[in-house]
Amino acid sequence: MKINYERYNQLDSQAYEKTTLMSVLVGKECDKIIFDIVSQLKNKNILELGCGTGRYTKMYFHNNNVKCIDINPHLFTLKNVPVIKGNVTQLNHLLSKEERFDFITSFWMTEYLTKEEITTTLSYCNEFLDKNGVVIISFISKGLLGRFYISGAKIKGIKKYCYSKNKIKEIILKTGLELEKSVSVKRMGFELGKIMFLIKPKGF
Repeated sequence: MKINYERYNQLDSQAYEKTTLMSVLVGKECDKIIFDIVSQLKNKNILELGCGTGRYTKMYFHNNNVKCIDINPHLFTLKNVPVIKGNVTQLNHLLSKEERFDFITSFWMTEYLTKEEITTTLSYCNEFLDKNGVVIISFISKGLLGRFYISGAKIKGIKKYCYSKNKIKEIILKTGLELEKSVSVKRMGFELGKIMFLIKPKGF
């Protein structure tokens, strides 16, 4: 079975953003929620994980100090935004120990990670957050559309992951973060994903 992010090595940004059935079903609704969130960010230090082509980065990089990390940086289309090539599970090797961020964002990356890899990544996020920092991250939920999406990838020989709300909460509890708010994305009455807002607990 293919490791999903490796299959993008031979793609360009146009092929990466190619319209699919799932993007038609849920993409517009998901993008609206994400755009509404990131467009409000101003004068912040932001780290984006799994930036892809910069589809969401372009909504906020003009008003903020932004750095990105992606395992396939050749897909990134924006200029004047630094992109580090690397695996997000190794943040401690990709960033300097002194760096701190007001926001760490990641959209539609967790579908590529096991629960252990997500736990590792969020734990490192906790270390690089500023005192009042926030992680904004999305998950494919284990609803009907989420299962359909994962199953469709499996048929193509691509390994992807979806997570139940309880599993997401369980992962978060292991990372030194706590859930502040979640926003569900629904189409045709079925839940696809959650945009999760995470903050460091009091006392950290």
